[in-house]
Amino acid sequence: MTISYPPARTALQFTSGNPDQQLRTTSEVVNSMLSGKLNTTIFVTLDAGSATTTVEDARISIQTTAAFSPTSASAAAEVPTLWVTMANKVMTINHTVSGATDRTFNVSVVG
Repeated sequence: MTISYPPARTALQFTSGNPDQQLRTTSEVVNSMLSGKLNTTIFVTLDAGSATTTVEDARISIQTTAAFSPTSASAAAEVPTLWVTMANKVMTINHTVSGATDRTFNVSVVG
């Protein structure tokens, strides 16, 4: 399994004693969110020769929804067979067993 992440903005830090800087930073984060930069994407390659792929990420909970966007023909063929289970910080992707190593997805996790 391969998991990679796009570049993410650093976490919003509280700047005690500098309210102007805090407002500026908060505005930048909100403006980024309004332009679609939500830091919700994970790049996942399904495990070859296995029926499951496990993804561990702090943003995942039992209430998370995952939207899969295939990035190859092999991944697109896999979409009808995918189903997921969620736990605290873990998503298990269930899929068909295949030797293909290019079943890669951009996965948006929300919730």
